[in-house]
Amino acid sequence: MAERFQEAAKVAGQGLEQLSQYMGTTATAMQRGDRPASQRGLQQTAQELERLQRVLESQRLRSEANSELGAVAESVGG
Repeated sequence: MAERFQEAAKVAGQGLEQLSQYMGTTATAMQRGDRPASQRGLQQTAQELERLQRVLESQRLRSEANSELGAVAESVGG
């Protein structure tokens, strides 16, 4: 599992720096066998993923609203 986290940390790259950092730290803790640090890292990773999910959902909703507003504007001749 540590190897998967290490690979994911490398792939996350730009724009996902915090997630990448959490995953890298977690992978290192797992490789050291540091159970408390591994658990903290997994918790931080999960929280960051949840935050990113909320951001993406917000962007999706904004996009849908803009599309609907565009359709309304077109229907009234705007």
